[in-house]
Amino acid sequence: MAGTHPPLRAAFDMLLGVHENHLPHTSWFYTQGLHSGWNVNIAGVTIYRQPSPAEYRVQVLSVLMAGGKGIMYCQTDQNLASKFPDTWAETASVNRDIRGIRPYLLEADIHRIVQEDGSFIASVLRARSMMAAIAINLKTSSSPTELQCLTGQNPHWVLADNAPDITVDVPPDFQVAEVVELRNGQFLAVPYQVSGRSIVLPLFAMSQADAGRIVLLLADSGMKAGMQASMAS
Repeated sequence: MAGTHPPLRAAFDMLLGVHENHLPHTSWFYTQGLHSGWNVNIAGVTIYRQPSPAEYRVQVLSVLMAGGKGIMYCQTDQNLASKFPDTWAETASVNRDIRGIRPYLLEADIHRIVQEDGSFIASVLRARSMMAAIAINLKTSSSPTELQCLTGQNPHWVLADNAPDITVDVPPDFQVAEVVELRNGQFLAVPYQVSGRSIVLPLFAMSQADAGRIVLLLADSGMKAGMQASMAS
């Protein structure tokens, strides 16, 4: 509709709908990287409209959160990498993390979707020996407008600081040996609390700089070595 934009969560909602409609069959999802088709020419001047690192992280993690087994990119123009180095660097960081958990994504599926207050979405994926809580920030301080687009600007979603509590329900047949965050190819300690059969991630900080985060619940701490090897190769 003229004058309105799809919400920031639109990609996730569309992908989740495809996942649910295709069950029990496999769905092939993709996301857009740097793409020249988003640019516009106004009076002979090219206006570059490419995702910020935060927008990129939200859209890529949406694929995994909706049950995607990996990442496909459609119409990515590598010539734009030098013009948007921060987004290109974010591409490498996210791809590295996905590579680390790729074998587990192949067998994982959605365990639960958490979206308690509308300011975030967390999708909990379950494989045999790994659970992944992947969360994206939906709390914004500004969003694109129709006027910005029509007047040749390059509008972006700007995310606000957000710190919700996220609860991960752990099924009875899954034993948690370690809880870690996976970010930029590294395993980081993440504060958590145990409440019965649930892992609570209190004050789970997200922002423009941390638009989406991946927390892993591992059945065996030794799994990290194989993931690290995959990310390094």
